[in-house]
Formats: sequence, structure tokens, C-alpha cells
Amino acid sequence: MPPIPLTVLPTTQLTLFAPENTFPEPAPCDQTVLCWGLGADSTAILVRMLEDPVAFGLRPDLSDLIVINAVTGMVL
Repeated sequence: MPPIPLTVLPTTQLTLFAPENTFPEPAPCDQTVLCWGLGADSTAILVRMLEDPVAFGLRPDLSDLIVINAVTGMVL
């Protein structure tokens, strides 16, 4: 199947992907989310965050840190 020529796409899509299109910067977030996979790398990051939260831009009481973990039971 040949690719669809760009002229067939609606004008709104063409302007969306135009190189001169600029998007606003996202608003700063006051929460940090860590996906903790229970592996060596994510555990090391979590330990470092717990030892020195300010170095990671977190509050000293860690009230702005969210740690997510999912144990699926399918790990081989």
C-alpha cells in the first residue's frame, strides 16, 4: 500500500506538525513520581532520594514524592 500523500491530510493536521508550530511549556509539577520496579537501578534511585531528598528537588519530609509499584507475579 503506498503512503498517503500529505496533501490528503486535513489542514488541521498539517498545521499541527508544521516545523514552526510551538507548544506551550507544561506547567511545573509539585509532585515527583518514581516507578519502582524492585530492580537494582530503581531501588538505588529510591534509596538516594530517601537519603537526600533535597538533592533531588524534593521536600525534606518527602510529602511531594509518590512511589508506584506493581507486583504482577509474572516475573521469571
